[in-house]
Amino acid sequence: MVIVIVRWYIKTGREDDFRNLWINEMEPTIKEGLFREFFSKPIDTINDKYHTLDVESKHYTTFINVGIWDKVGDFDTAIGTFIPDRDKLDLAKHPEKYNKEIIEVFDFEFKLRERVVMAVENDRIGNWTLPDATLINRLLK
Repeated sequence: MVIVIVRWYIKTGREDDFRNLWINEMEPTIKEGLFREFFSKPIDTINDKYHTLDVESKHYTTFINVGIWDKVGDFDTAIGTFIPDRDKLDLAKHPEKYNKEIIEVFDFEFKLRERVVMAVENDRIGNWTLPDATLINRLLK
């Protein structure tokens, strides 16, 4: 099992544009190996003792997507075609871009999203289980 974390930096005032795209157009069509995805953002009002990870700014809103996948290969099959390669810059067409990357961002992004794949080292099980995804989706609408 792997956990894929994607941090999105969305321009202030463009949050609804991003939400609509994520909800309506970014759902993977291939879901083999996908256990669950959580689309989230920081809670606005929370006790400072819980707020020790700096992810907020007046210039952008942070959204974090956490996907739990069976294998990296499953994630790559479902999402990989949407992730531009960083090492395939055609320098013959763009000689001015020597030693640089060309990666497109959406117009609502403050800067390029960041992604990391995490290996699960261990886990703990509590006394609460996650509700069925269809129930959560109904409650969110």
